[in-house]
Amino acid sequence: MSSLIFDIETNGLLETLTKIHCISVYDKQKHTALSFHPNNICEAILILEEADELIAHNGFWFDYLAIKKLYPKWKPKGLLRDSLAESRLIYSNLKNLDFERASEEEGICVAQEALWVPFLKSLGLPLR
Repeated sequence: MSSLIFDIETNGLLETLTKIHCISVYDKQKHTALSFHPNNICEAILILEEADELIAHNGFWFDYLAIKKLYPKWKPKGLLRDSLAESRLIYSNLKNLDFERASEEEGICVAQEALWVPFLKSLGLPLR
């Protein structure tokens, strides 16, 4: 069984991307890593397509969709996994745990919303 962990880098977000710059692949069984650059991206796409299992971080919301957008005939034969989705299921209360730990260990109390304000502003999203 081939199990591949991979990540892609593109020239934009899902709505605007037109190119995959590189794909890095780690084979869990063989303990080998490969990097594919613009001149051999198609080779990486074929390797990913044949794997029995693919694992990407944020794959369900980006990597798998980006590849499918640029390579519409891409049909992976294996199981698709997403470590971000899995971690959110396993640690669904992680944010609360982090704030509890921070307030206990450091004796601080931080409003959770205050941490999101700079991030939302950087995205240009309106704040109330």
